Amino acid sequence: GGYNCRGGKKSNQESVSKDTVMVLPPIVEKVFPGAKLEVKDGQEVEFGLQYKASGKIQIIKTKGEKPIESSDNCVIDTIKNEIKITLKNVTEKDNGVYLVGVKNAAGESIVKFRLTVTK
Repeated sequence: GGYNCRGGKKSNQESVSKDTVMVLPPIVEKVFPGAKLEVKDGQEVEFGLQYKASGKIQIIKTKGEKPIESSDNCVIDTIKNEIKITLKNVTEKDNGVYLVGVKNAAGESIVKFRLTVTK
């Protein structure tokens, strides 16, 4: 059962459930390998984060404004509380800012990775 709270002389009752879970904003616990990534043309780069979140979550993964999708050259792993992105055979086209994070009803936590591909 719940706890019933009655106010003053009013006859309306308000039920409050003990099962209510407070949703907290997500927290990034670990970033790997770091926010600045530099790799040589043709190599592979892996980056991501570990997070703590409650409630229904949405994973954020974009390059600039465009969502990142899995492909032959891009592997996205979302296992437990970890998001890992692996870019294979990188070229100068992969240069740029990648946003990776988690969002829920209480807020969002996003990490900005800057990838530089060198010759």
